[in-house]
Amino acid sequence: MDADLDTGKLVVFLCGFLLMLIIETFKPARVCRSSRLKRLFFHGGIAVVNTVLIRLLVYVPLLLWIVFVEQKGWGVSRWLGLSDYTELLVSVVVIDFFDYLWHRANHRVRLLWRFHKAHHTDTSMDVTTSLRFHPGELVNSALAKALWIVIWGPTVIAWFIFESLVSFSAQFHHANIDLPDVIEK
Repeated sequence: MDADLDTGKLVVFLCGFLLMLIIETFKPARVCRSSRLKRLFFHGGIAVVNTVLIRLLVYVPLLLWIVFVEQKGWGVSRWLGLSDYTELLVSVVVIDFFDYLWHRANHRVRLLWRFHKAHHTDTSMDVTTSLRFHPGELVNSALAKALWIVIWGPTVIAWFIFESLVSFSAQFHHANIDLPDVIEK
C-alpha cells in the first residue's frame, strides 16, 4: 500500500483537535473554570505517555493483525463478498456498532469501568477531555478491536476511516462549543 495511513491518522487527529480548540476559544458554550493551558498540558501529557506506550505495545501489532486478516480473507465482510465503497461504508457502520457496544460495556462491567472512569473524572469538559484515557482502557480496547477485526474483516482503508471518524467525533462531542440554536435543535 502506497498511502501512509499512520501519518494520515495523526494528521486527521491533529487537525480535528486544533479545529475544536480554535472553535472553543472563540465560541465556548461554558466558561472554563480552570486554566485551559494547564488542561492542555495535563491531558496532552497523558496523551503523549499513552501514545508511546500503546504504540509500542498495541498499535503496530494491531495494524499487522488487520493486514494479516485482510490477506487471509477472514471475516463476515469477506464472506459476504463486500468490496470497494460498499465494504467501506458497511464496515464503518458495523465497526461503529461494535464500538458502541464496547463503550456500553465500559460503563456496565465493573472491571472495565475501573479503567474507563479515568475519562469521566475530568472536572470540566472540553476537547482535551478526548485525550484523557487510562492506558489499561486503551489496551483492553485494542484487544476488543482485534476481535472485531477477525469477526468482521474490514480492509485496512475501512479501518483507517473508522478510526479517523471516531477520533474526530470524540473530539467534537467533548468540545466546549456553543453551536447556533438551529444546529443544536
